[in-house]
Amino acid sequence: MLLVDRLVHATPEAGHIEARLQADCIVVDDAGCISPLAFVELVAQGVAAFKGYAVREAGLPPPVGMLVGVQSFEVLGRACAGELLTIRVRTVGEFGGFTVVDGEVDGATGLVARARIKLFTPPAGEDS
Repeated sequence: MLLVDRLVHATPEAGHIEARLQADCIVVDDAGCISPLAFVELVAQGVAAFKGYAVREAGLPPPVGMLVGVQSFEVLGRACAGELLTIRVRTVGEFGGFTVVDGEVDGATGLVARARIKLFTPPAGEDS
């Protein structure tokens, strides 16, 4: 389930991503609000977008990665279907295929969530 729409800017350590979820999206409830748990997935997909961009620019195939942990997660507001969501992600550490990332999600009313997540990407040639 792809939630992010566009990579706006990327550096080797950070990315700025946008998403606009429609009312029929699986993470939007009957009242038209986005499930707070979707904010964690938006951060994870934001990481995939900016890391994947660097890999593609290097001419390499995209790696398979997975969200393996949420170290912290804070919901500060709400967002609804149709709002432009801005996701900012920044790598804070990497070790042996693991990456720790800080992410923030902004909606129409400002900051709606922030999280620190851990992702794993198996080294090239290893099964996940």
